[in-house]
Amino acid sequence: MFCQCVSSTYLGYLHCDRYGRPSLALDLMEEFRPLVVDAVVLSTLNKQLLKVEDFVTEPLSGAVSLTNEGRKTFLRLYAQKKLSEFKHPVLGRKCHYQEAFELQARLLAKYLMGEIEKYPPLVLK
Repeated sequence: MFCQCVSSTYLGYLHCDRYGRPSLALDLMEEFRPLVVDAVVLSTLNKQLLKVEDFVTEPLSGAVSLTNEGRKTFLRLYAQKKLSEFKHPVLGRKCHYQEAFELQARLLAKYLMGEIEKYPPLVLK
């Protein structure tokens, strides 16, 4: 079931009810979170690619965030991950995650327009 936020450009099936939020883009992002972002975070921690000095703590709130150098390191690793290749289970050919972002969006569009019966989420084994 789809929910409509402010206009049809903000339709979503997982995210809705916030003015100005691009719900559909956020919905598509969810299937990539474990494959790309979580993988980068875990790899970064396991390989100790970020050090204590790459983080800063906000004195009042206690919030922790990356320093500029830490953010550069993380974004470089994220960019590398987006360019790593895998075999797309639906298309049966190699592609990289950056390309898969668009492929999945196109598959979702085909489903929403009734061109295919079922949306095939990107699931890798």
